[in-house]
Amino acid sequence: MPYAIYLRKSRIDAEAEARGEGETLERHRRVLYELAARMEIDIATEYREVVSGETIRDRPEMRRLLSDVSSGMYDGIFVMEIERLARGDTVDQGLVAQTFKYSNTRIITPFKTYDPSNEADDLFLAVGLLISRAEYNTIKRRLQAGRVASVQEGCYLGTRAPFGYQRVKLKGRKGWTLEIIQEEAEIVRMVYDLYANQGFKAYSIASKLERMGIPTYTGAGWSESRIRSLIRNPVYIGKVQWFQHETKRKIVDGVPTPKREKTEKHMVVDGLHPSIVSDELWDAANTIFARGGKTPIPDTGNLSNPLAGILKCGICGRTMVLRGRGPKTLKRYECPRIGCETTGVYARIVIDAVLDILTMWTVEYAPDKPTKNRDSDMKQKVILAKSKLTANIQQLNTQKARLHDLVEQGAYTIEEYTQRATELKRRILATKEELHALDIVPPDPVDTIRRAVPHIFTVLDAYDPNGSAEHNRVLFASILKRIDYNKTMRCLRGDEPSKHLKLIIHPLFFDD
Repeated sequence: MPYAIYLRKSRIDAEAEARGEGETLERHRRVLYELAARMEIDIATEYREVVSGETIRDRPEMRRLLSDVSSGMYDGIFVMEIERLARGDTVDQGLVAQTFKYSNTRIITPFKTYDPSNEADDLFLAVGLLISRAEYNTIKRRLQAGRVASVQEGCYLGTRAPFGYQRVKLKGRKGWTLEIIQEEAEIVRMVYDLYANQGFKAYSIASKLERMGIPTYTGAGWSESRIRSLIRNPVYIGKVQWFQHETKRKIVDGVPTPKREKTEKHMVVDGLHPSIVSDELWDAANTIFARGGKTPIPDTGNLSNPLAGILKCGICGRTMVLRGRGPKTLKRYECPRIGCETTGVYARIVIDAVLDILTMWTVEYAPDKPTKNRDSDMKQKVILAKSKLTANIQQLNTQKARLHDLVEQGAYTIEEYTQRATELKRRILATKEELHALDIVPPDPVDTIRRAVPHIFTVLDAYDPNGSAEHNRVLFASILKRIDYNKTMRCLRGDEPSKHLKLIIHPLFFDD
């Protein structure tokens, strides 16, 4: 069976890179490929972790690796150190150890090969993971203490400066602070003035900045939430903050689930950077915000949108929001992205259109109604494509076998062998994925709707136009995956909005 490589960067590696010691993953990759070449082992797959995460839940490549290892896909995994596999809590460490043990998959490092079937190696692996966890906690406490000390000294710890500032390195000492960008600072002062003194709402300010062509750091455009964050940020009065939120893990259905919550440890102290707005203007803006700040769900905590999370803008993909006060008949669905071509419409028109489509489905796609036959020559096309891909895989494997002979004859160096072998493995894997994709039959949309018809009848019977939004939202979510909302025409007086509205409904797939 094949072997794989797992690459992950630690905090120490990141610090070494900052000192100019080279890219860690590429250095580790070269070492492990040279080790595999000396052992005459082919590497089939690379798992390259490009995100940092304390737990396996936060590391997608590690989850994929464990899934493949548990299925018995590999004889062994090459890794720089066993600590790279798991430095999380004992649950994560136990999961890693058991996965490799039960699948009888070896862990190969430049220093030692761990065979889970060997009792001594199994014990050594468990002890090594336990020690690495203790080291991780020590490093984490030391780093956190350093961050708190830096904040108390007024340093700015964010990796990206807020709008109006740029990060600058402190001279003669460790740490960073902020320096004003005058052009952006004028925009910040204008935002505070519009909000605190001229009665503008966050949405109106965001629209104004979009019309002025003011760019943001990300280029995503201005929005209500971005304006509200700017107004509430104490950095603009020369403050720095830390511990505003804390990630806590709670057990949900037996699984540790992270949840971001506000914390009492929140620190706001005087920063080393200059302020952009006065304390009086900041206080005035935040007093207005506290008195009339909007929240996604009213203070009652009750959901008001029966299509919450389901109705999506057909142009930009954002989730449509329900706006307006008073009776339900006056509320409108609108795209939240400022500048989007999508135009809003009354909520009752959208709901009625959804119900009409569902009703039409119960008639058009009744289970006893005959369906059209599929294209008869599709199978022949698939057979021909699979034959060509299989022949291509055989040819690539022949090239790989010849590559070993060339290395033994001295025609290739280890570096040349590594590069050539990696390219061959990549092409073989890509071809196998193409071959596997031909075995996956995409769901037939007609068949999907046909299977959903019994559930649609249940929803239509239970739907209550005068009932709560929570009740109706649960009904819609039980049969609908997503609804694409398309309407770019602004209706004039006397126009019928439903004529310009197009909804594309994606039902959930149901197994009988």
